[in-house]
Amino acid sequence: QKALREKADKTLVYDMKQRTTSEVKAELQKVLSLSASEKSLERVERSYESMCKQIVALEGMMNCKVDRSRLPFLERTGNKMDTLNAQQQSMREKLEELTKGAAETKSQIAKLIHEKEDKTLMVKRMQVLNKRIETKLESKAFEQRMEDVEVSLDLKMKEMKLKEILPKL
Repeated sequence: QKALREKADKTLVYDMKQRTTSEVKAELQKVLSLSASEKSLERVERSYESMCKQIVALEGMMNCKVDRSRLPFLERTGNKMDTLNAQQQSMREKLEELTKGAAETKSQIAKLIHEKEDKTLMVKRMQVLNKRIETKLESKAFEQRMEDVEVSLDLKMKEMKLKEILPKL
């Protein structure tokens, strides 16, 4: 009997647990659906408020009257704006032309600088070659002088020998 009662109690507890769980889930669903309904209602209210504001703004615009005495002023202002826009467009075009011209000038200057650097390099090379030629010419002139001195010495030596030999003959 005791075991039977424990089993019956366990079954009762399990059944109660199942019923309570299903009731809680049902209540949760109700709360969630109410929450979704509240959000939808908030969105509708915001849309309605926005629409009311737009209607009030339109009514204000329709009630607004234009002072005819200000029309010439508004027309002059519009004409001035058109003139300024035309001047601005003209200035943009001129600026584009100047920018292109500046780019071309910069390119030409770079080319001239490059050519000048090439000419400067050529001049330096020519100067180096000229120095080498001068050095070789000086060296050959020195060698020629040395040969002339040797020949002169050789002749003097021979002359001295001849002077020594001639009196003996």
